[in-house]
Amino acid sequence: MILDMAATANLIIWGATAWVCITILTILALPILGYAVGRYRPLHRATTWATWQRHDPHLAGWRKTAVWVLLSAENLGWLLLHPIRGWRAWQHRHDPPPPRSPAMTFTSVDRSEAP
Repeated sequence: MILDMAATANLIIWGATAWVCITILTILALPILGYAVGRYRPLHRATTWATWQRHDPHLAGWRKTAVWVLLSAENLGWLLLHPIRGWRAWQHRHDPPPPRSPAMTFTSVDRSEAP
């Protein structure tokens, strides 16, 4: 009985110590991982690739799907981060064209005042 309690206490202590070590290592590794992702910029590279792929006249199949998904995700993310600017851009983009001015009319040509 005493050995079982000692084994249980030992397991609790070592288990807690392991979790503390894992937590400390995670806290130390997160800034390094963030720095690496920030330097590599994978989302920026993916959206740049998708933007260039749009100009390919033979875009079809999985590449077209990937381009569509990436650019849609970029647009939705931008709208989620900047809802007011996105709404204003959408309104400006879909405004009707301004009315045309009336056509010029000429009734007659007066050449009597010409030198």
